[in-house]
Amino acid sequence: MYRFLEDVAIADVAFEAEAPSFEELLKECGKALMNAMVENLESVRREKVFSFDLEGESEEEILHNFLEELVFLKDAYQMVFSDFKIEGKKVYAFGERIDARRHSLLAEVKAVSWHLFKVERKGKGWRAFVVLDV
Repeated sequence: MYRFLEDVAIADVAFEAEAPSFEELLKECGKALMNAMVENLESVRREKVFSFDLEGESEEEILHNFLEELVFLKDAYQMVFSDFKIEGKKVYAFGERIDARRHSLLAEVKAVSWHLFKVERKGKGWRAFVVLDV
């Protein structure tokens, strides 16, 4: 589950996400990132899959690098993603090329900020707070 937050950063987009496991938290944050760019994630078909490795020394670094890789794939290949599968250190991102006729585009995310970035355990689950530079 994720939700967008208002009045956190001027000219940026902020969200927080919660999930029962760290892997599920990654998926929720990935969907939130994509949903900041595409109004309806259900409009994004699972036509292509990109895979990459999770990298980082801490959960914060892993999540930050994961989101930055998605921004890179969006910029380099004009891709948006609607679903993610995580197997160990490997990520599979499912999506398609941006199609302005079918995808109602929102913000152009340029980067994932370290400003206020946070990953923490919450009870038996995980929570993240993320600010996106738009």
